[in-house]
Amino acid sequence: MFASATPHPDSAPIGMIWRHFAYLRLRARPVPGADGPGRRQEWRNTWRDDWRDACYRLTPRVERMSMEEVLLDLGECADAEALAALQSFLRQAADAGWRVRAGVGASCIMAQVAAAIASSDASPHGPLMLIPPQLASALLRTTPVALLPRLHPRGSVTVRTVERLHAFGLHTLGHIARLDEAALRRQFGNAVGAFLAAVAAGRDVRPFRPDPPPARLGVKVRLAMPLAPDRLLALLPMLGTRLGGELRRRGRRARTMRVRVEWESGGQQRAMLVLRQHTSDPQVLAGELRRLLLRLMRPNAEGAVAVVDAGNTEAIAALRVTLEDFAPAAPMQTAFWQTHDARLTALEEVADTLRQRHGRPLLHRLRLVAPAAIFPEDRYRLLPLAHRNAIVSDEGERREKSGSAGSSAIPPRQRRRRAMGQGPGASAACAACRPGAPGTPSPAWR
Repeated sequence: MFASATPHPDSAPIGMIWRHFAYLRLRARPVPGADGPGRRQEWRNTWRDDWRDACYRLTPRVERMSMEEVLLDLGECADAEALAALQSFLRQAADAGWRVRAGVGASCIMAQVAAAIASSDASPHGPLMLIPPQLASALLRTTPVALLPRLHPRGSVTVRTVERLHAFGLHTLGHIARLDEAALRRQFGNAVGAFLAAVAAGRDVRPFRPDPPPARLGVKVRLAMPLAPDRLLALLPMLGTRLGGELRRRGRRARTMRVRVEWESGGQQRAMLVLRQHTSDPQVLAGELRRLLLRLMRPNAEGAVAVVDAGNTEAIAALRVTLEDFAPAAPMQTAFWQTHDARLTALEEVADTLRQRHGRPLLHRLRLVAPAAIFPEDRYRLLPLAHRNAIVSDEGERREKSGSAGSSAIPPRQRRRRAMGQGPGASAACAACRPGAPGTPSPAWR
C-alpha cells in the first residue's frame, strides 16, 4: 500500500489541504565521454548547479542539506497538486539523465522516511512516495531503527546508537514511541534522546530553514543569425563592458563566471571559471570570458576556430554568461561614522543632551597633560565633552599650565597619594571630586 505514489482512497478525504514537505536526493549518472579528472570535476560542478536551479524553480523555499540532498516546502496544497508538481520534476530529471528519489510528508522527517522506504519501481520516472498524515503513525510503527543514521540532521544517531537500541529490544520506531522523552534523554543523552522521541512521533527536531537563492547576474546574447566562433569572439569586449558596467552600477564585484553556448544544431556546451579575485573590470571580464570560450573550442588545421564536439556545427546560435560569488565594490563600513569629525560631532550632541538633562557633564575625554609622567592619573586629565569644548579646553589648558607650575614642587608620589585620598590636602581634593560637584566627572565615567 505504501509503495504507491498515490495515497489509499479510503485513508484520506479527497482534496484534503495540508502542508507538504518534500525530500529529494539526486543520484546522477556518469557523463559519457568525460575523460580526465578535470573534465569530470567540471561536469560535476555543472550538474550540481543545474540541480540547484531546478529545485529553486520548483519552489523558492529550499533547504540545501548537501550537494545532492534538499528539503522543499511545497506549501499548503492537495495531494494531487503536490504529486503532479513532483512527477513533472522527475520527468524533467529523467530527461536530463538524473536519478532522483523523492518523498513527501507532513514534516521533514516524514518526507525523509518516505523517500528512504520508496521502492525503485514506484514511478516510471523515478521513486516517489507520499505519506498522508493519517497513515504516518501506522507507518512509523513498522519502520526499523536502522533507518535513523540516514536521517537529517546527520550524526544525531550513529550506528553505535542503533546497536544499543537493538540491545534494549527497540527494533522499530513504534518500540521507541512507547517510551517517554525523559527516559530516552536519561539513557542516550539530551540531544539523542530528543531526536529519537521526535522521530518516533513524526515531528521535526528543528524548524525548516530555507536558504536564499544565490545571487546572480546573467546576460544572454541571442543572435539574429548564427555566427562563427571567431566572429563571436570579436563581440566579447562589448559584452565585458556591459557586464562590468552593470556590476559597478550595483556596487558589486564577481569571482565566478559561467558560460553556456547554444549551437545551431541544438547542442549545448558549458564551462565554469573561478577568478583569482573579485573584479568588475570590463577588460578582465572580457579576457576571462575569452578563455572560457576557447576552452570549448580548438583551432583546426586551417587555423580557424572549430568545436571540440564533432557532432555540433561551427555556428553559434546563442550565448549566456552568468556571474556569481559577489563581493561589495568598496569595503563595508564597520563603524557608525566614516570620519573622525563626524564621530566627534555626534558625541558632542550626545554630551550636550546629557548635560542639559542631568545638569552636569557625564561624558568626558582624556587630555594628555604630562607625557613624561609615570602614572596615568598624572599623565592624563578628564575634561567635559560638549559643544563648548573650544572655550572649556582653552580655559582648562590655562588652568592646567598654571596649576602644573604651582604644583611642580610637589613630588609625584605625594600628588598621587593626594589624588587617591591619602596624605595632606586629600580632603579638599576629594571634596572637589565628589559626584554631583559642578564641572567634575562622575566616578562611573572614569
